[in-house]
Amino acid sequence: MMTKDHERLSVDLRRGAQASHLPPPDPGMSSDQARMLASLQSLRGSDFDKAYLRQQVLAHAQAFAVEKSFADAGEDAKLRKAAQSALPVIEEHAKTAQQLATELGAQP
Repeated sequence: MMTKDHERLSVDLRRGAQASHLPPPDPGMSSDQARMLASLQSLRGSDFDKAYLRQQVLAHAQAFAVEKSFADAGEDAKLRKAAQSALPVIEEHAKTAQQLATELGAQP
């Protein structure tokens, strides 16, 4: 579910950028994402699960804040629409990550 949602949101964002004659977002990882991934490399078992969930809670909270800001005040109408449609998906992912983190005792 989450992977398909992320793929769909990426496609929607690229289409919005293209329709607005803007360059598409870079599909690669940001330096923050690369650091987060690197920090997981040596972890195993429940240590990995807890660290991963803490990261997902944080990442989805950040993504929601960015999308909400753009959905509310973005200058480009097509991208604003893409941000507005992404909010419920990001919010659902954030809730799921938070619920799993709580169940595993992985609170930040």
